[in-house]
Amino acid sequence: MHKDVTIDKHAHKALTIVLALDENWYSFAPLLASLEKNADVLRLTDVVICKTLKEYMMEIRRRGNLYDKILVLLSFFTTQISEITLIFRETNLMRRHLNENILLICGGPHPSGDPIKTLKLGADVVVRGEGEYILPPLLRAIIIGEPLRESLRNIAEVICIDNSNKFVISPSVMVNLDEVSPYSSKWNLHPPIEISRGCPFGCKYCEVSYIFGKKMRHRSVDSIERIAKHYIARGLTDLRFISSNSFAYGSRNGVRPNPQKVIKLLRRLHALNGEKRIFFGTFPSEVRPDFVMPELVDAVVKYCNNRKIAVGAQSGSERVLRAIGRGHDVDCVYSAVDIIRERGLIPVVDVIFGLPPESPEDQMATLDLVKNLISSGAEVRVHYFMPLAGTPYAYATPKPLLDAVRKELRRLTGSGKVRGAWELQERISWYLVRWREHTSSEGVNGGAHTEQVTISFHESKRNA
Repeated sequence: MHKDVTIDKHAHKALTIVLALDENWYSFAPLLASLEKNADVLRLTDVVICKTLKEYMMEIRRRGNLYDKILVLLSFFTTQISEITLIFRETNLMRRHLNENILLICGGPHPSGDPIKTLKLGADVVVRGEGEYILPPLLRAIIIGEPLRESLRNIAEVICIDNSNKFVISPSVMVNLDEVSPYSSKWNLHPPIEISRGCPFGCKYCEVSYIFGKKMRHRSVDSIERIAKHYIARGLTDLRFISSNSFAYGSRNGVRPNPQKVIKLLRRLHALNGEKRIFFGTFPSEVRPDFVMPELVDAVVKYCNNRKIAVGAQSGSERVLRAIGRGHDVDCVYSAVDIIRERGLIPVVDVIFGLPPESPEDQMATLDLVKNLISSGAEVRVHYFMPLAGTPYAYATPKPLLDAVRKELRRLTGSGKVRGAWELQERISWYLVRWREHTSSEGVNGGAHTEQVTISFHESKRNA
């Protein structure tokens, strides 16, 4: 647990608890950075970071009766819903027994995609999409009792649900990445550097376009360079990046690459003084196969330290690729793999089984792609489709794996030829289907029965 330096404790009316679970702390670094720039808000509240449900409960039990208001910030993925339901249940119990003025402010992928169910779970406020501009005035308004619409009138739309004290807040202004920091020095949170936000492709299984929009925005080279210098000065020598498609950096529309801008960025980073290693085109900044160009891979070889490039293929079926809106074909995947291998790097290719439009023939085509990629020298990470809130496939049903496909994937996984948490993702996926059906028919509450099968979406990709 990491606490801030207390500022005149007796002047504080509120305690803000940032419940930054291991899976979600990347989200809080820029949000807390936005608070750092608002000293007037920090004078109104103590801020504590808790990393687990246990820490969170202990903090409220220890100090909950010392404050007029306790504001809890929570960000989560759909794949965490069983764990999050427990957090809501325990929060409701603490409201009844310790402090009735505990307010849950939720954001992140799942609340953005399904704000009404998140409110029904027990949240008081849902912030959809980007929160850097919204969080400081939102906290100030809640603490001093200002009307939310008045406080956020120039930056967000505020909707009161059913004339209750529950609100959905949607940003009306897109964040300029150069105006916000991706890290928080005060709370020592330094995630990979976000270089771009948004995605123009709108793949039906993916949340990025539906949370951040289809207009791709980029942090400037100068800004990224300044941030990288800060990281290096603090001894953070591995420079990694966040992007839905790192080879799209600098692209005006996100649809066609801008190789000169990518090369300029990598050249500038490589020239920085101090010990460092640059990782570009690997998690969490994978690339699309249709953006893999010889000059871009050459730049990675010349300026970066990664020996692998991660490529999202997703399916070996042309029909499925069209149906899910990928915007590339299977030949494009083979071409990208060849370009990467010819330059001495290892392609790491992601594929997804169980996508809603998948037929048995499509599933076999994806298995054939997996085998062909292995034969060509690529590494393959296998995933299973999970219905994520806010996407066109949020209420879609996964396609079950064919027995022959399951058997072959287990053989390949056991022999080390493919990696992936696909079997765990499969269990999560079907749990989400059951949870969705249960909450639709029975309503939603923090005491609902849960199964502990949650896994971080980030972890499932990193370990895959």
